[in-house]
Amino acid sequence: MTTHNKRKGSAGYAPGGGWNSPWWMMETTVDFADGTTYEAADTVQLFDIPAGCWILLATIHVQTGEGDTCTVDLGDADSTDGFIDGGDIETAGVYIGNELALTEGTPNTLTDTYVFPGGRLCAADEIVSLVLGHNTDAAKITVRIFGITAQAGGGD
Repeated sequence: MTTHNKRKGSAGYAPGGGWNSPWWMMETTVDFADGTTYEAADTVQLFDIPAGCWILLATIHVQTGEGDTCTVDLGDADSTDGFIDGGDIETAGVYIGNELALTEGTPNTLTDTYVFPGGRLCAADEIVSLVLGHNTDAAKITVRIFGITAQAGGGD
């Protein structure tokens, strides 16, 4: 189990309007065919998020599929699958997000697939990371997180 640091945020990276902008989006692309060995249970650190930010939504776009069974979780230290649990990155062109899942039956049921319903307030600095469910050496994915900065505007 290895931790790979591919973080944005730690080197002065901030979303477009900076952390003082009330709404923000961060994205990064991870190319698992970069020659690094990525094994099941490895952690890939993606984003440094400062305290006071509220992450509302997370998505993964699979640009190049792994070709074999391959899943990822997206979360933070409190819940490694808090944003996306078991996202399937086997096939290109797939979008994965935190949303409701429909299970057909009698009756049909809706399940909230988001461990952090309503988003996640980062009371302390957080690192958003992927945890790999399988060995990965071919996939290329783009991860996006959307949020608000709770302290934007300074407040009185």
